[in-house]
Amino acid sequence: MKILDQLNRTQVLGLGTLAFLTRKEHSTLVYQWKEWNFNDIPSEIITECEFCTDEEFLKLAVEIANRLSAQRMEII
Repeated sequence: MKILDQLNRTQVLGLGTLAFLTRKEHSTLVYQWKEWNFNDIPSEIITECEFCTDEEFLKLAVEIANRLSAQRMEII
């Protein structure tokens, strides 16, 4: 996914955290980004993700999990 190609590992992890918090709290990605002060993730990325459909958001969450899992396997 093009969005994730612009981020390092910790930013991908942060975006995933924010994405799941957004769904859990029934809020917006922008709100969670500001609330948790994840300012290492560029605002352009947050804004782009904010306009994702539910299906795109789910695909993003799956891609985040896959990337983090693959990166973990490279470490081991």
